[in-house]
Amino acid sequence: MENNSEQKALVFPFADMVDYNEGSIVSKIIKHFDDLKVTLFAFDADQYISEHSAPYEAFFYVIEGKVDFTVSGDVNHLKTGDMLIIPSKAPHSLKTLEKSKALLLMKRSN
Repeated sequence: MENNSEQKALVFPFADMVDYNEGSIVSKIIKHFDDLKVTLFAFDADQYISEHSAPYEAFFYVIEGKVDFTVSGDVNHLKTGDMLIIPSKAPHSLKTLEKSKALLLMKRSN
């Protein structure tokens, strides 16, 4: 009996999927599920996202570069390969120290 519900795996070369833009932040939604949003970012150096909060738990993975990521007043110095878990509703902001690319996963709570 054939299984027609099989789906192929998807490969995402994240570092190549978004390009830097001088003096700005570029974002690209990679995939959006009911309970998970996957977004890729390319930040030029010295970019800043002001403090805000979200009703989702989030995972921020640095693909390349260096970022100071503040969560609830605590500064986290992130570099290539680091991942930060951000609790839902926690105030957070970031500043890039150099050109950086990152992956953001936002998970809705049930």
